[in-house]
Parts: sequence; structure tokens; C-alpha cells
Amino acid sequence: MDEKKIARINELAHKAKAEGLLARGAAWADTPAEAAKDADVVFTMVGYPTDVEDVYLSTDGLIRVAKRGAWLIDLTTSSPQLARDIHDAAEVEDKHAFDCPVTGGQKGAEDGTLTLIVGATEEETAPVLPILETFSAKVMYFDQPGGGQTAKLCNQVSLASCMVGYADALALAEQAGIDQRQVLELMANGTGGSGASKALAPKALDGDYKPGFMVEHFIKDLRLALAYADDRELALPGADVAFTLYDMLDAIGGAKLGTQAITVLYKEEADAIAAGLEQLIRYIEDLHFTPEDIEYLRGRNLFCEEFLEYLANFRFTGDIYAVPEGTPVFPKEPLVVVRAPAIEAQLIETFTLLTVNHQ
Repeated sequence: MDEKKIARINELAHKAKAEGLLARGAAWADTPAEAAKDADVVFTMVGYPTDVEDVYLSTDGLIRVAKRGAWLIDLTTSSPQLARDIHDAAEVEDKHAFDCPVTGGQKGAEDGTLTLIVGATEEETAPVLPILETFSAKVMYFDQPGGGQTAKLCNQVSLASCMVGYADALALAEQAGIDQRQVLELMANGTGGSGASKALAPKALDGDYKPGFMVEHFIKDLRLALAYADDRELALPGADVAFTLYDMLDAIGGAKLGTQAITVLYKEEADAIAAGLEQLIRYIEDLHFTPEDIEYLRGRNLFCEEFLEYLANFRFTGDIYAVPEGTPVFPKEPLVVVRAPAIEAQLIETFTLLTVNHQ
């Protein structure tokens, strides 16, 4: 598939993610600067501190392009020092910026019950409190720039040990031949339980590794926390162990899985490989284009009607081959092979790579 077609499909994939919002009245903008230039309040949530820095502090970043008096609120879990830098730069430009990472997971976001962790005082942020309350159940104030980020990293350090704790407990129960779900019930009614064991351990037992919070993002948070502690010559042994385990999970292909997939590390090797491949195989088998996708493409004049009709009726008809259980896997050897007509294979390759890179 040539580069122009890949670029066009890439554009479709990006905009398709926003279709639900666009249908509710949101306006599309090609860049953060374009979206924010006339806004009174701007929220951002991106992947990594480097992304935050680029969005805010680049030559066409929000600090430069947002109007005077605008509120710039970053929901990303990021660096406390970067949050302070952004706050200070905004004040120079007569704008208001504060860090506001969140906790509560995907369900909290969907239900509007997140906990907001604010790096500013209640008095300072009062003008935007009605907006903050629209998607939160609790707002906590840590009274200084970067304070929200530091508090969120503390939360992630505690969560890390909770995740390892329940994974250890379930592995021990399985090895001893006792009922793992009954052990979880015991933990929930005793002192060994946690929010993580309550919400995520049952999913792990069901083999449900769909991400509410992805492994790669948790690794990012733990790396930030460990670096922050290291700068202060503070050892965090629990977080250190958790980071090592999640880094191993990432190394075997688990970056896009949910954090509950830490239990995969306790499984037999073949089961661990299968856990990571299952989602990819399901994605390939279910790939299709909605009427909204087709209408968007038609409106953009990207493809001829014959190709649009093909996409509208697209269903995968090929075969998928995964490595058999117990098979040794050597570097650069494929874990999955897709055999299909050329155009199907091209679409599968393009959209699989887009999903991995932009999820």
C-alpha cells in the first residue's frame, strides 16, 4: 500500500475515534493550538511528559497561543517539575495553568466519578470548579504547582505494591490447589484486600486483560515516581519490584494490556504468549468499517466509490496462524501469520499497526 493511502487511512483512524464527540456537537481541530486558541478553559490529557512539554511549551504550544486569562488544566500523570515549569510560564503570559492528574480508571471517567488531584489551592481554582465537578466525585487540593503530580505518583506507588500483592496471593492459592475466588473473598473481608484486588483481580482470573489502564502507562508512572524518589535519595523497594515485573510484562508483548495482566507473569510460558495474542486475533477477526467511517471517507473524497463499497462490506476472510503451545520462539520470528488476499492483508497490517501505535 503506497504512503498516500496509508496516510489517508491514518487520518480516518484518528478522526473515527472522535466521531462520538463530533456527533454530540464537538468541533474538529487539526492541532491542539487550533483547538485552544479561543477557549476560556482548556483540558489536556496526553501520554508522556515529553508530549505534555510539546503541547504546552513548544513554539506553537498552549502557553503561546491560548488567549490571556485562559485556564490550562493538564490531566496527564506527568513530572512534578514540568508542572511547575508550565505554571510559571503561564503566569508570565497572564494565563492560569495547574496540574490536575486523575484517578478512578476508565469506569470513573465514563461515570463522571473520577478523583481529581489538584496542584493548586481551592481558592485559586474556584472559577473552574463547576467544570471540574462535571466529571468528578471528589476534588483534592495539594496547594502548590506540581503538588497534584507528586500526590498522584504517591498513589501509583501504593497501587504498584497492591497489584504485586494480589498477584502473589493468587499464584500461591493456585499452587496450593485452593479456590482463588474464595481467597479474593477472604481478602475483601479482611485486611489483605485493596481497591486493586477488588476491581482488577477478578478480571485477571477471567483472563480479561482488556485495558482500563495500560501497562505501558503504568510503567511510565512508576518510572516517574522512582526518578523523583531517587533525586531525593529515597528507596522505594515495593515500587522497584513492581516496575521490574511490569517491565518484564512489557518485554514479552504486554504493553497494551491492562495492568491486571501482571498475573500473566505467573503462568506457564505458552499461556502468557496466548494472553497477549488473543486480543490481536480478536481485533483482526472483528475489523470492519461503520457507516460513519464510510461517510467520513466519502465526504473527504479520499477513495473511489468502488473502494468505499468494498470497505463497507469488508470482513476478514483469511486465516490466522499463531505459534502452537510450547513452541520455542526465536528473535525476529513471527508469533502471528495472516494469510489473506493482498488487499485484505494490507488493510489488516495498516490498521493493526495504527492500533498498536495510537491506542
